[in-house]
Amino acid sequence: MERNQIAKRTKRALRAKHHEKAVLNRKRDTAVREQQDKLTKLMNEDRRKKVVRQVKKEIKAINKAHAKAIKSLEKEISKLEKQLKEYE
Repeated sequence: MERNQIAKRTKRALRAKHHEKAVLNRKRDTAVREQQDKLTKLMNEDRRKKVVRQVKKEIKAINKAHAKAIKSLEKEISKLEKQLKEYE
């Protein structure tokens, strides 16, 4: 009985982590899209170069933060999967 409850709880936690991962991916995609939208505006050549540089920097920072968050989530997911195997 107790093992069954632990397994159910672990499955719920695993599902929550997968959902959190999907949310992080959506947030990253939205942030990148917003940065890229800045490039579609009309502006002179000097300003455009600055904006392109800034957008590349922002996208790089967004991707770096996303990779870090995903890596920690993947660790938690693998830990939960191991725990689930143990109790099933």
